[in-house]
Amino acid sequence: MVAFGNRDNPRVVDDYVRALHEIMAENGIAPVRQPPDHIVTPDATLSQVVQYTDWYIAGRGGGWYYRRPANPRYRYNRYISMLRRFRTSDHREAHVDIGCGPGLFSWAFLDWATDNGVGYNHIDSYGLDHSPAMVELARMIRDKLLKRIADYPNLSYFSNVERVLREIEETHRQGTRYTITLGHVLVQAHTPDNIRDFTQVITHTVRLRNPLNACRLIAVDALNRVPQLAMGWQALLDSLRQAGVLSRTVINGNHEKAAVLYRTFAS
Repeated sequence: MVAFGNRDNPRVVDDYVRALHEIMAENGIAPVRQPPDHIVTPDATLSQVVQYTDWYIAGRGGGWYYRRPANPRYRYNRYISMLRRFRTSDHREAHVDIGCGPGLFSWAFLDWATDNGVGYNHIDSYGLDHSPAMVELARMIRDKLLKRIADYPNLSYFSNVERVLREIEETHRQGTRYTITLGHVLVQAHTPDNIRDFTQVITHTVRLRNPLNACRLIAVDALNRVPQLAMGWQALLDSLRQAGVLSRTVINGNHEKAAVLYRTFAS
């Protein structure tokens, strides 16, 4: 694998803000002047998820909590910085994004793959979000990005856990390396029901692989919610262990976590 071999190819980071603002203009969705709730509910409307994305992900709100200037790449930079700690596979790369939202972690994942010489035809993208409107927005943004990035991979994003599991199962290819991510998810979603759903997706993915091969599990979350992330991360690892998935933590920072996951021979 040749690192940073495709730097001349279009990168998603250069285009996602433009894509979002085109969607806002076409749908008559005005930006908000105050920070929206940081929790997106399952019944959120398209306007609400677009305004959330515009504020927190496209950078219109800036770093209002930390008094930083607007930075549309803030969360993206955190995600891709985390991904750059890992090497790409010599085969296929698959990204399973839990709490996928409009697709931000997938944008970082695709650019990380591009920087490492992995073509989009060797990437699969799966996502789960409890908000159907967020899933719709992710697809709308992909349609916009396709105008500049012609081979942008298909998004297998759904708001139903069973649908995600079925899609991963039906499209799995031997030799695929899976990376499972939770971007700004665990601090707001670590109830027993949340952990159960996350565990179901993760264990299903891990069990597709040879017992001796590992999946990556990555969580990057809010800088100001360290205790909540620690609690959610530990609850998830405990649940995975009970489900027959062994984990080895490789990064254990205050705001970012990573583990490699193996299924047991008996599971």
